[in-house]
Amino acid sequence: MDVAERSPSGRSGPTTDPRFLASESPPARGGLVVAAFGGLLGLALFLLARRALIDDAYITLDYARSLAFHGQWALEPGHQANTATSPLNVLLLAGFSLVTRDPVIAAGVLLVVALGVLGWALSSIGRVHGRPLLLPALGVAAVAVCPLLASTVGMETYLAVALIACLARAAVCRRPVEAGAVVGLLVLTRPDLVAFGLAALLVPALFRRALVVVGVAAAVALPWFVTSWLVLGSALPDTVLLKVGDHWGPWNFGNGLLLYHDTYPAAVLLSVLAAGAGVLAAVVTVLVRLVRRRGRAHARHRVGRRCRAARRRLRRPRHRPVPLVLRSRDRRPDDAGGHEPRPGAPTGSRPRHRGRCGARRRRGRVPGAPPVVHIAGDDQLGDRRAVRRRGRGSPGRNRGAVTR
Repeated sequence: MDVAERSPSGRSGPTTDPRFLASESPPARGGLVVAAFGGLLGLALFLLARRALIDDAYITLDYARSLAFHGQWALEPGHQANTATSPLNVLLLAGFSLVTRDPVIAAGVLLVVALGVLGWALSSIGRVHGRPLLLPALGVAAVAVCPLLASTVGMETYLAVALIACLARAAVCRRPVEAGAVVGLLVLTRPDLVAFGLAALLVPALFRRALVVVGVAAAVALPWFVTSWLVLGSALPDTVLLKVGDHWGPWNFGNGLLLYHDTYPAAVLLSVLAAGAGVLAAVVTVLVRLVRRRGRAHARHRVGRRCRAARRRLRRPRHRPVPLVLRSRDRRPDDAGGHEPRPGAPTGSRPRHRGRCGARRRRGRVPGAPPVVHIAGDDQLGDRRAVRRRGRGSPGRNRGAVTR
């Protein structure tokens, strides 16, 4: 069942309940479709770029070959080194190399898996927000065809993008344990990717469980750094220290795109266009959410005013209760044996309190006069507060009192 179809409360629409998402097993069919689409794009990209891998990609593949076939962390067997920037990428490539017996083919397998995981993570985020499958599919396609990213096939770039998408999924689904595990893997991919973990802690659901996120991330990443410190002589790769403040003459990380633009203008423009579309979509999403939240706040305010007005109307009675008063004091017998009201006597009056034995004490009653029913009106009941001050109670208390 799609998450956007039915929420735990039975209402239709998107839900962000992490318990409902946690019970989603197996994954929705749409997520598998987008993951398969990402895998196909990864396969096509690898077939196009396998003969154009850059030198940094071959350095990583050499580390994977030495680890897989010689059991050494080295660029060349017999010369231990610690210059691999991405330990996780080397470990995964070495594992796939044991199966494929070719590090280059292992790089293709890892690319297919990374884009497949990216598609699954984006489809999960789309299901939470009730978005169609077209949006996550377009996101995977934008990453796969980006010229700047395509030039890094064989390196850790696509792996990092897939893990960032998984971190976003964990943040949206409010899963601190999963978020901590992904942050640990990001740090193993590249130590500087810890910035994305710090940004994820700004999410309220993860910020409240920050200790869990940090603890799980440390449990995932610390074993490697301790091993690297004891075996390789340094917790961080040497390239991390070498790249701090690195620059090529006037070019550095800040203006590096201008250098590429001079040589490959079309490729740089297409890469920037995809990134700009993502930034624009993020800004529009934030603005739409702010407008909707403001509209919901006004709607709640209007509904609250109506509810308060309805409660005030319910607490205020619409009319006074009309007591049924049976009195005979104000009646006198006529010539025919009947009973007529005394001249000037009201048609009804306020009843008095019942005595301890249940009998009415009346003065001036006519002996033998039968009780006559009178309906007392509002003008005859008088002010209720004045009645209470005199100790006679409210008109409703003596309703139906009988006087003999």
